[in-house]
This record gives sequence, structure tokens and C-alpha cells, in this order.
Amino acid sequence: IYYIPIVGHPSAGKSSLIRILSGKKKVAVGKKSGTTRKINPMQISENLTILDFPGYGKVSNRSKSYADYLQQTTIDFLEEIKRNILVGIVITDLSNIEMMSSKLDQKGFIPIDFELTEFLFELTNKNVIVLGNKIDKLPAGTNFDQYLTFLPKDITFFPVSIKYKSGLDSFLIYLQMLCDDVFDELESYFWKYD
Repeated sequence: IYYIPIVGHPSAGKSSLIRILSGKKKVAVGKKSGTTRKINPMQISENLTILDFPGYGKVSNRSKSYADYLQQTTIDFLEEIKRNILVGIVITDLSNIEMMSSKLDQKGFIPIDFELTEFLFELTNKNVIVLGNKIDKLPAGTNFDQYLTFLPKDITFFPVSIKYKSGLDSFLIYLQMLCDDVFDELESYFWKYD
């Protein structure tokens, strides 16, 4: 069986993407971070499962030890399934791009989004897609180059708004291509949204 883990900071849009990819409306999505509290599998076909992970980072109204526990659980599980990961998807909130970039300027501090991307990039032998979500909250004409400079070289990156389904077509076509290369059974299935 192959997995597509979807990881990222709390409230980045992971569960919303899961609803789109799975076609299931019963995926819990919340306004506060921490709605997803355990790893939730969504079986797409006999041999492919999408995994919705809890937020990686600070969770509102939760202790640091709880957030650390969720982070370690994520790392341990990803290491356990690494040979069966088709592609990892990291969702990051681009509306925080300036804050993330400025934190990188502080000596020795790497924002969790970048740390998680690097980890998954190395773990999966570069089979990672980064979705820069919430482009609807950015000023028109925002240049994403400042964000890309902090990511691994040759990363596959798509700026999107999952909420408004903007920019998703290119990502979904790319994901379809990756799946078609591995699964004959998915040739008739196309990642789409309503």
C-alpha cells in the first residue's frame, strides 16, 4: 500500500485539502488550530491511502508538551512508512510568509514549516509537494520567490487558496500524473473538486 501524508502547521488547510482529495465531506475542519488530534487515514483505492496529520507546531489552548507529543508522533509515523510514501504534501500558510522569512534571519531559528519540509524531502528522497496556501490573504502581485529561497532546491511548489479552490488545478493534474505512474487502477480516477 502507498501513502500520501498531508502535513503542516495547525490551521494551514490540511483537512480542507483532504476533503477535496477524498470527496468526503465528513472530515473535521475547524476555525481553531488543533481540530485534527490523531492521524486520520482516507482510503482512496485498494492500494492508496491519504493520511491527515495533526498540526505540526503550536496548538492553541494546548500545552507545549502536547504539541511536542504530536510532532514526535508525526515524525515517528512518517519514518515508519517512509518506504511506502508515494509523495508527501506539506501545506504552509503563505499569509505568514513575512513572519517566517524574518524568523529565518534570527540566528539559529528555522520555522517549523521549513523544518518539516526538509525532513520530509530527505525522508522521501525528494518526493514532496509544497502547497503555499491562503494566497487569497496576500496582496495582489505577491512574489513567492522569497519563500522558495528557503525551501530545498527543485521543490515542487504550488501557490493556492484551498478555501476558494484557487490554483488547485495545476496541483491536481500533477498529483494525478504521479498516481498514474504507479497505479493502473487510478487511471479512471481523477483528482477533482466540486
